[in-house]
Formats: sequence, structure tokens, C-alpha cells
Amino acid sequence: MKRRTFCSELTGAALLVSAASPPPTLGQSLDQKRDDADREQLDALDLLLHVLTPSRSPTTGRINAFDRTWEEWQKRTGELPPKFSAFPSQPLLPNVMNGVRNSADWTQRKAEIRTQVEHWMIGRMPRAPDNIRAVITAERREGHINVRDVRLEFGPEHRGILHLQLLIPPVSGPLPVFLTNHNRARPWAATAVARGYLGVIYFAADPVYGFPDDSDGYIELYPEYDFSCIARWAWAASRAVDYLYTLPQVDRRYIAISGHSRNAKQAVIAAAFDGRITAVVPSSGNTGEANPWRYTTDPYVTESIEQITTAFPHWFSSTSSFFCWSRR
Repeated sequence: MKRRTFCSELTGAALLVSAASPPPTLGQSLDQKRDDADREQLDALDLLLHVLTPSRSPTTGRINAFDRTWEEWQKRTGELPPKFSAFPSQPLLPNVMNGVRNSADWTQRKAEIRTQVEHWMIGRMPRAPDNIRAVITAERREGHINVRDVRLEFGPEHRGILHLQLLIPPVSGPLPVFLTNHNRARPWAATAVARGYLGVIYFAADPVYGFPDDSDGYIELYPEYDFSCIARWAWAASRAVDYLYTLPQVDRRYIAISGHSRNAKQAVIAAAFDGRITAVVPSSGNTGEANPWRYTTDPYVTESIEQITTAFPHWFSSTSSFFCWSRR
């Protein structure tokens, strides 16, 4: 596996720019032209109604410990949108390697990028706890696989909890790791284990995936941090890596993370902020961090920032909603 840089994870995906509809040809009938015009008006109206719809309380998570919706957050904090006219005008993606001449420059540049991502996109994440402890709650054989259930405890008074399930194949180590927050009902981890990986499932995902979201409790555990749901899942992945680094059967050079859709988003963030994760394979995570929102113009092809922050206001930082036209 090759280590992917923060630059490639954050911006190294194909840009999706919808093409304008071609003008009608001379051979088209007047009725066809009228139908096309009506359809365009209906599409515009549908988009307008979507933009003007207030965010709703998320059904699978919380924005923070105080607010149910973005509007409540904005009213409580008094946070105002940035001065957009002061932002530099740049038609293309910025060159994140600008000014980078050596590894020291890149270390500084990564820190700058991460600060911007936290501020505008995912919220600030706590530092890694230095008091993590692991409790093995169960261990059993399932066929040729050794299944180990682990409860991690960390943070203030060890009140932070993260459950893990390790799937250990009968292969001599050290082993590469496949890390995911998809449960065993989906064959993600099982496929990797069959190929000689040590599979690790961490319980930080929407409850719809079959287990409780341990990361929801981090809201009260670290009230001074505003890390969003996506960020909390990613931060939980790093706590799993903390534990993996204590295991002799883990090959630290090869720790991969993957997920689908919302879980792909958190996988990208986890890999971008934790250099110990040496490979990331996001599946259909094409929002903001992979398919830049500034180039997302067709709401029926991919998720715009307007759509994502309205439908799932807890996924990203509340600050990101200021970039929606309806909230400026």
C-alpha cells in the first residue's frame, strides 16, 4: 500500500461539472420546446423550494448538546456568516502544494489545511487521549476466525467508550489491517479477512447499521469542541488505531480504512487527520471533501452543500451552512 497524502484525499477526485442543456434544434416541434421550458421551470421551482426549506432535526444523530437544528445553533451562538467579498476570487481549485519545498514546509502546510477544514467543514476535534485502556469483553471462534470484542475506555475519568470487534484470521503476523465502521451484515471486513487482513469494526456509525453510535457520547465528554458527526466517527477510528498500535500481530505500515457513502466521508477525514492510517478507499463519498461543493451545480447528480446540510445538518460543522445561498 502507498500512503496517500492529505492533499490527494481532500482534493484528488474527479470534478463533476454539469453541462448546460443544448439549445433545441430546428427540427423540434413547438410542443417539444414548450415541454422543455415547462420542465426547466419545474426543476427551478423544485430547487428553490429545497433551498428555502429550513433544516430539520436529524433523525439519527445530534448537532451538539444544545441545539436540534441549525437555526437554533445560529440563534444561540449569534454566529454570523463570513464576509464573502473578502475571500479571494479563484475560479479553479487552489494549489495546496504552493510554497511547499521540503518535508518541513509540507508539515506546516498540512496543519494550515487541517485548521481550515476543521473551521469551515467538520468542527474542531479533541487531541488524542493519553489514557486509553482496553477491556476484552468476549472472545470466541467462528469457523477459522477468532472474534474478539473489545471495549475501549478513555478521556475524562475514562468516560469515553468505543466498542471494537476484531476478526483475526489464522495467519501468522504481523498482519495488515482493514478498518471500517460497517457491521458484519455487510461483507466489507469479511472479504478483507478472507484475504489475510485483520478486520476491525468500530462502533461509530448511524444506528441504522445495527449497533449503537458510541461517538454520540463524545458530545458531552468534550463540550468545548464542536466536532460534527462525521468528525466524531473519524476521531473514533483513530481511537481504534490507538488500540491496534498495542497489538503485536498488527503491521503498522499497512492500516487501511474504508466505508460507503457517509462512512466514506468519515474514512477520508480519518485518513487525512491521522497519518497512521496509510490507505483509504472511500466508496461513493462524493461530497465536499471529494467532489468540491463549488463545482456541484446539478442537485440531481450529486449532493450540493445546500442538500447535505439541510437533509443531514449534524454531519458537518454548522459553520459550513453559511455557504448555502438560503443562509447568507
